[in-house]
Amino acid sequence: MSTLLLESIQNKDAASPSIYINAAGNVGIGTSSPTNNAGFTTLGVNGSTGGIVEFRAGDVRQAQIYATASAMSVGSIISIPLLLGTNNTEAMRIDSSGNVLVGTTSAYGTTGTTINAAGLVYSSADLDRAGQFDRTSNDGEIVRFSKAGTTVGSIGTANGDAITIGNSTGNLILWAANVAPASTASGGASNGVVNLGTSARRFKDLYLSGTIALTTDDNASASNIFVSPSTDYLYLEHPSNGMIFRNTAGAEAMRINSSGNLAFPTGKGIDFSAVTGGTGTASSNVLDDYEEGTWGPVPGSSTLTIYQAPWYTKIGNTVTCSCYIYSFGDTSSSTPFTITGLPFAHKTGSEAFFAVPAQGGVGNLPAGSTGVNARIGQNGGDGISFSYEYPNTTGGTTMLHSHLGAFHLQFTFTYITT
Repeated sequence: MSTLLLESIQNKDAASPSIYINAAGNVGIGTSSPTNNAGFTTLGVNGSTGGIVEFRAGDVRQAQIYATASAMSVGSIISIPLLLGTNNTEAMRIDSSGNVLVGTTSAYGTTGTTINAAGLVYSSADLDRAGQFDRTSNDGEIVRFSKAGTTVGSIGTANGDAITIGNSTGNLILWAANVAPASTASGGASNGVVNLGTSARRFKDLYLSGTIALTTDDNASASNIFVSPSTDYLYLEHPSNGMIFRNTAGAEAMRINSSGNLAFPTGKGIDFSAVTGGTGTASSNVLDDYEEGTWGPVPGSSTLTIYQAPWYTKIGNTVTCSCYIYSFGDTSSSTPFTITGLPFAHKTGSEAFFAVPAQGGVGNLPAGSTGVNARIGQNGGDGISFSYEYPNTTGGTTMLHSHLGAFHLQFTFTYITT
């Protein structure tokens, strides 16, 4: 076998050699002093502007590697992908559209990562996470989002094991079993400044399995709304005060006070729909009052004695009263016997009539009379007038003080007030 010893190769028409081989076996093209790199064999390509290594197939230019004083380029010349790999296996490519593909041979594949020229990063994984971002050492932003160069939000960590989502004015922090507002991406405290939805951006349904706790701005007082698992009842509770219900105008419509009583403002109450029956007429009415108390019967003249305390009960506009009177100071005059002092004025045009039992003593009613009746509102009056009746006659005869005698009058009656 013969050995050809060369130090340089020169074209016959050239003034100097174009290829040099030094003693270390390094080859220089366009340079007589290729670099000696210990343990390496070097191919140096030199030109006045730079060096290019060109690759052809069928004498058609396919790809090239070149470098100038300002740039280095590795790429294809025609529309073919540029492949990078290890262990004789492709690991990454830049396709003919300029997409960078890792773990896939086609853009936006079912697995792998695609980075396109417009800045989109697309990642897909089978049976595993498609991305992971890791901030070490301290809490703070992990991923920042911006619009036209201006930050609009971020995702970060707080308290060592919590995640925050938000922007400079409002954040949510998720940790353990809690979701709460935060003032910063690192989880700063935020109390009473973040809204859930707006009047124009509302959530639809809210599904809860625990308690809604409502507090004042200063967190000094709290109310709870919940469904008890033991009773399946809905509970609305306040630890010390009651609850106020308002109408659409913001005015109080009713309240449940701290004693558990249902209270209405003046003029408000329970509205009963009109229900008609037979030939009667009806209208919708409001039950707006309930009251219990005592009242004092006052004779039109002279005096009388009252047994115990006369009582009354007022439900809406209906008043029921009871009294027991006796020992009248005037039992001889011809003055009509009347009583005033009703706890509420009767409604004009709505008179009331009732019988008055007379027991406990003998009165002075005329012979043949059958008993005593009473009438509230007679002739527009504001008290009770009395009469005695005869059988088979129309109307009654006015009862006078001279008819009272030793009567004990005991009566319970009902009338309508305004």
